[in-house]
Amino acid sequence: MRGPEDLLAWRAEFPAVENRTFLGMHTLAPLSRRARAAVDRFLDAWETKASAEVVWFEDILPEMRRLESLYARLIGADDDEIALTPSVSTGLSSLASCIRFDERNEIVLSRKEFPTDCHVWLAQEERGGHVVWVDDMRADSYLNAIGSRTAVCSASRVSYLNGELLDAKKVVDACRDAGVFSVIDDFHGSATVLIDVHNLGTDALVAGPLKYMLGGPGIAFVYVRAGVAHTLKPTVTGWFSQANFFEFDNAKLSWPDNAQRLALGTPSPAAIYAAAAGLEIILEVGVARIRERTQELIDYALAKADDAKFSTRTPRDSARRGGIATIEVESSKHVLEQLLKRGVIIDERHGALRLSPSFYTSEDDIDRFFEELVAVQ
Repeated sequence: MRGPEDLLAWRAEFPAVENRTFLGMHTLAPLSRRARAAVDRFLDAWETKASAEVVWFEDILPEMRRLESLYARLIGADDDEIALTPSVSTGLSSLASCIRFDERNEIVLSRKEFPTDCHVWLAQEERGGHVVWVDDMRADSYLNAIGSRTAVCSASRVSYLNGELLDAKKVVDACRDAGVFSVIDDFHGSATVLIDVHNLGTDALVAGPLKYMLGGPGIAFVYVRAGVAHTLKPTVTGWFSQANFFEFDNAKLSWPDNAQRLALGTPSPAAIYAAAAGLEIILEVGVARIRERTQELIDYALAKADDAKFSTRTPRDSARRGGIATIEVESSKHVLEQLLKRGVIIDERHGALRLSPSFYTSEDDIDRFFEELVAVQ
């Protein structure tokens, strides 16, 4: 099997890759042995400890704080700039509820955003917002749309459609200069492309561990810049958003002066344990190493696509893309069904197959993908 020996050794951590060709990091990451063991630790605590309060204070809350710290380390944030939320949809909704649309009402958004982002911001039109559409996901297009009426600009750092990487710094700088609240969706960026949110300067960022962070569903992250957190007044809120949520004071709002005011309600403990285990692995391998290896593999996949005469949608310059390669095929949904039956784990969006190698992927995996793809055409 071809590839760096130390990275290929990680394959033993993921049983799903033993008898399948797994190129689906951009959908649902394979379950690691470490994540399963972490969830088992929570289940053991749940089963054996007599008091729910003991489980929360001895086990769950410390693991919540540890998960926040792990993600903060990944993106260059401070621990108290991170809050946990059930999903990016809920976290983004809570952020959106903080935006006032009286003096400025425009929301700059790409037509090619992931549906969650579009649905959340479109819903703000009921509150007086007005979506200003950008037709692509290029930095200059966002800049051209930002004006004196813009209240917020929301953009993904990496496109879910073709992996194109946004010059997010250029967009965020323009937002700051124009007095516009900036939100970056980093679901396809965190753990695949290095980021330092303090250098980036964005007001807020959302992401989740479902995919590249190896953590599974049920939890997500909201980053809020320290200098802006205390100004946010979410109307989408919950008891875990309060400064002392175990005070059980239901007569007032007592938000903390940090990202925790976006935390919403009771989180899923099992998801917290799994996500922390996944981030441990990512930080051990290192995002720089992950990016170097996955870009080698994407280059290899694109070259194979060229040889087989398939058209692709992914930028050829590795500096302009994240961790996804997209390949156009006829009857793409049917082809996907056949590949899944043959144990090739990828997915399909808008007429193109999407594949996403991981740090433990071998060139042999990509060879098998193309062998099976040609066979089912």
